Amino acid sequence: MADKAPEVFAAVVRALPVITAAHEGGRLPEGASPADSWGDLYDLPVPGIPVLVEFFTGDPESLTVTRITWMA
Repeated sequence: MADKAPEVFAAVVRALPVITAAHEGGRLPEGASPADSWGDLYDLPVPGIPVLVEFFTGDPESLTVTRITWMA
């Protein structure tokens, strides 16, 4: 599993601009799904790897990545 860490990290970094651009546009990135019952925490699967990026959208002025989960 550790031998895959560099490619997993690179894929997550490539996914972050998608999340950021959507947030700046006042929308969710395609494929995001709610991760809480309040509607301000979302998960987004990273294409091609078994990883979820969780992010908080409750503040319109900032975006917080709260967790990166590697599901290998």
